Amino acid sequence: MQPHARPFTLTQLKIELTYRCNLTCIHCSSDARPSNPLEMMPVDCFRILKEASSVGVRQVAFSGGEPLLWPGLPEGVTLAARLGLDVTVYTSGNVEDFHSMASQLHSAGASRLVLSVFGGTAATHEWITRKAGSFERTMTAIEAASQIGLQTEIHFVPMSGNYQELKDVAFPRPVVGCNQSQRLASRSAREGTPFTWQNSKPHPEP
Repeated sequence: MQPHARPFTLTQLKIELTYRCNLTCIHCSSDARPSNPLEMMPVDCFRILKEASSVGVRQVAFSGGEPLLWPGLPEGVTLAARLGLDVTVYTSGNVEDFHSMASQLHSAGASRLVLSVFGGTAATHEWITRKAGSFERTMTAIEAASQIGLQTEIHFVPMSGNYQELKDVAFPRPVVGCNQSQRLASRSAREGTPFTWQNSKPHPEP
């Protein structure tokens, strides 16, 4: 393992576009909820993307809240792709006409969707999201995204009420077409540890 050394280079960027969300997850650090009005102005997002590209950023992730509720997302993805950035979008999949929106993002240049699955059962997942039916909608969204051609990744946040179901989310992969699973070591916003599946067994990414 090589230690970090100067000059430090920013290569990845995550932008929280909005704090509106159709879910009200118990662990959300953004206080995202349907009634939260805080969101970024499109002009500011586009300016950040251009500046980020100019200093060497190569990957951008759009998150929230629920970024699919942010009206400027297709244009933001188009701009990011035109700037040569690899584009990821975080989503719960709990939005109207998800299939159409995911197709639009794929056509605009998004390469990957990351969807949160908080348990191996609807009961556990929806205890966390506080939204009835959200588990089935997320699972349907994962399968739809993979059929469209987007890479799909599951995001799992272990907590006292769900950590025992990590194995149910990761082994075997829950839906056909899901490429990898990511778990966070805590409820903080630290980067998780990704896994990919091969023959239903997880292997750490190199």
